[in-house]
Amino acid sequence: MYVYLEKDNLKNIKGIIKVIKFLRSNHNSMKIDRELKQEINKEWQSAFPQLGSYTQNKFFKVLGTLIVGIELIKVPFMEQYRPHFVIYTLFDKDLGTDLSEEILLQEFYNKKGFQCDIPYLKHNEYFKEVVSCIYKQLPISLEVDIQINKINHLCLSKCVKI
Repeated sequence: MYVYLEKDNLKNIKGIIKVIKFLRSNHNSMKIDRELKQEINKEWQSAFPQLGSYTQNKFFKVLGTLIVGIELIKVPFMEQYRPHFVIYTLFDKDLGTDLSEEILLQEFYNKKGFQCDIPYLKHNEYFKEVVSCIYKQLPISLEVDIQINKINHLCLSKCVKI
């Protein structure tokens, strides 16, 4: 019986090793190259020219002490991303400080009511539809100068009452 358990454990360990090797090989092959990400960012920049490029996946406009714009957030464990409408505050921040505390983070939804997930490798198939959905769902216009009272109203309307 002791030998039987050893053989079973050995089979399980071999199976686990196979799974680990498979995951490692797929993870490395699924990494998206820099050139593709740069092309995707160029398309986002051209779709929203009123926003400046802050980093590779963040497109913002400064409004007084606020930053508003669109951020492309990578979906964990998947090779896809989601665009979000964001508002950050510059109040009480150093110029070089990382923007880590958004005031508002709003997702966009496609025509079927699902989150706008865009696979990196199928970006061209989804991009135009997602941009159309974003323009319809943006809580404030990015085309014109935004009045601060509209942003205040937006933030207050999105707050959860405790």
